[in-house]
Amino acid sequence: MFITFLFILGITSSQLKAIMPLNKHPEYLTHINNALVEGNINTPARKAAFLAQLAHESGQLRYMKEIASGEAYEGREDLGNNQPGDGKLFKGRGPIQLTGRANYAAAGKDLGLDLVNNPELVETPE
Repeated sequence: MFITFLFILGITSSQLKAIMPLNKHPEYLTHINNALVEGNINTPARKAAFLAQLAHESGQLRYMKEIASGEAYEGREDLGNNQPGDGKLFKGRGPIQLTGRANYAAAGKDLGLDLVNNPELVETPE
């Protein structure tokens, strides 16, 4: 029961540091734990996969904005990038590296934020 209780609580700051020792953004811990609950990430395998994806996408929570220019996403209709400059404007941001106009629009709708007109908000923990 104790292990289950700890799992429900999410991960601790020391666990996050052990998983992502290069982490520069510990302020994301609360949001990561909220995402575990909201995303029904409720098994050790799901939790491991989610944290591994975050670590991979953000360089262990070091980069909240993709290092590359975003030109590779220019004109990518599968990402909803249908306007000139969309590739650079909607390049990967945040711990999961949200990418593409369509994904920014969908995430913004779910969060109640205008991420299409304010894409830099994805780089912030709030």
